[in-house]
Amino acid sequence: MKRPGITTLTLNRAGIRAVGETEAERLIGMRAPGLAIPYTDLGDRPLMVNGRHFHRIRLAEPKGSAKYLSPKDSGAQLYIPKDQEPTGATLVVTEGEFKALALAEAGILAVGLGGITSALHGGKLLPALTDCLKVWRIRTVAFLGDADTALIYDFSRDTIKLRAALPKGVKLVLPRVPFDAPKGIDDCREAMGEGFPRWWAEIMESAVEVPEKYSASSLALRLVVPCLPAIAKDFDAHQARLMKLAGSLDAVAVERLAREVKSATGTTATAFKKAVEKPGSKARESRGVPTGEDLAIPPEVFPVPAGEHGYIMCAEAIFPAVATSMQWFTRAGKVHEIESDQNGARLVPMEKERAVSVLEMFAKNSKKRIARFEMKNGEPFWRTRTMPTGSMDILLRTDAAREHLPNIRQLVSCPVLVEVADAQCEVLTAGYHEHGGGTYITSGEAPPVVPLDWLVDCNRRRCI
Repeated sequence: MKRPGITTLTLNRAGIRAVGETEAERLIGMRAPGLAIPYTDLGDRPLMVNGRHFHRIRLAEPKGSAKYLSPKDSGAQLYIPKDQEPTGATLVVTEGEFKALALAEAGILAVGLGGITSALHGGKLLPALTDCLKVWRIRTVAFLGDADTALIYDFSRDTIKLRAALPKGVKLVLPRVPFDAPKGIDDCREAMGEGFPRWWAEIMESAVEVPEKYSASSLALRLVVPCLPAIAKDFDAHQARLMKLAGSLDAVAVERLAREVKSATGTTATAFKKAVEKPGSKARESRGVPTGEDLAIPPEVFPVPAGEHGYIMCAEAIFPAVATSMQWFTRAGKVHEIESDQNGARLVPMEKERAVSVLEMFAKNSKKRIARFEMKNGEPFWRTRTMPTGSMDILLRTDAAREHLPNIRQLVSCPVLVEVADAQCEVLTAGYHEHGGGTYITSGEAPPVVPLDWLVDCNRRRCI
């Protein structure tokens, strides 16, 4: 077994090994041969998820765009290489286990994400990442992407989200692999050999710091402009991706990028902007639908998944809104609702047909509509539609549903007295409360507040 930038000894110590279909099925529930990668927690103990040691498998033969598989319903997990000792206050967060191992073997404190957009769960840092920051007393997070992330708008977008989620006092920097260097940091270490530590020090010295209140368009522009001279050397090979990036930027950033492209490649700024904006252009064809603001989901729309508007994007638009209705809840990873009759209230799974009906009623009451993105005479518009039950079935299973809908653990038919901060008490009345992992009180009012002086006076009179 051999991986670029990592010795066989390190791979063996990490427990990475080749597995066939039978062992793969035991580890992840799927007959998918490849390299099994065991995960450990911050204390170098096996990471247990849903009652078993968590593994990911790098497929021997990719299935479509999928190169890795993990157990069903296991969620995003953080890969923490074993036996790491913090030598400073900087932690490198990179994509993939092998990149993290290559850095760790070089003495660089690092952890790996399953994907470059997997650092957050429900808008918050992965719990394991939060633990690393606390235990290792990290003051700088270095978010490391591959060289080509300069052409990937999602990288800049998720970097901004990561910056907003970091604890106060922790700054975020982006060490950048040169565009014409090997793609990943493990490939760079393999290529540079003994020169890697000095090269890495230079990369960190010139890392891009991400300030607060920075837009994704501004960051994407800042990352791609230094790469344009390298892109210009083989512009035809990179043009489609550059156009796709430009199609996601705001108008000001597109204007600036057009000027920079002209300077680096000789393409006129006007021609570049027209290529980005013109219907039927290569930029639009590379996305399959119009680019930029055309694809934005209007605030009054609950989108039907179709084309460029995939299930994840639509779920992120739907579930934060419906969560406010307190009709949709999650329990054990599934969407539930509260059903009431003469026998009382109970939690029941929300069936897809029922979910379609509830969504329609909520849309009507909140002055929204369910619609699908379409093109008509070269212009984008949103056609009002009914949500297909098949689409709703998939939406109910998305991570967005679990992340945005309130979790519920218990139903109670009367007010509940709970302890709050500083040994004080509070009475929870009808409605939803986060107490105890999610408590919904179906009825009852809080008892009247009795003044202490009145109680003392009553007690005194009773004693006389």
